[in-house]
Amino acid sequence: MLVGVLAIHGSFHLHQRVLNRLNISNVLVKNKKDLNKTDALIMPGGESTVISQILYKTKLDNEIINYSKKKSIYGTCAGGIIMSSKIDDKIVNPLKIFNISAERNSWGRQIDSFTENVTLSFSKDYFKAFFIRAPKYKILSKNIKVLSKFKGEPILMQEGKHLVSSFHPELGLDTRVHKYFIQMVSNEKI
Repeated sequence: MLVGVLAIHGSFHLHQRVLNRLNISNVLVKNKKDLNKTDALIMPGGESTVISQILYKTKLDNEIINYSKKKSIYGTCAGGIIMSSKIDDKIVNPLKIFNISAERNSWGRQIDSFTENVTLSFSKDYFKAFFIRAPKYKILSKNIKVLSKFKGEPILMQEGKHLVSSFHPELGLDTRVHKYFIQMVSNEKI
């Protein structure tokens, strides 16, 4: 299995570090050629307006949309915003991969960043979640499985072969969310 990490903006190197710790082969994705080598893709956090502009300028937007029809994608924070069906800000063009509506910076601005111990439906121990200008999501489909909530809001969700989180699991040492995604991809390949 080869997992790609979208490397046009944001915390892509931190996701690569987690994948390396898990001994998962990975590659930084900067273009169509890189994308087509991979079995799954992680879209990292960062500035969603910048990511959106780069995707559309380089025409990677359509490549990722087509890719999502066959292969798994995990979007963290801004990556999840980009994957959304609807976004509260017209500056960002959603890829409409995941049936959620995203509201940018809903947990507060940069100065309001925080960490919180949250529960994951697939693990009994708390997970330390890092919220940095994190979005809130509204579910638009009954097909979405909520894997974690914070203050009643969904913060980790699965829809079919795709995963989205409001928080940044790559910032801590806990690899459980990445492991869950890898397991999703492995099951898809069987």
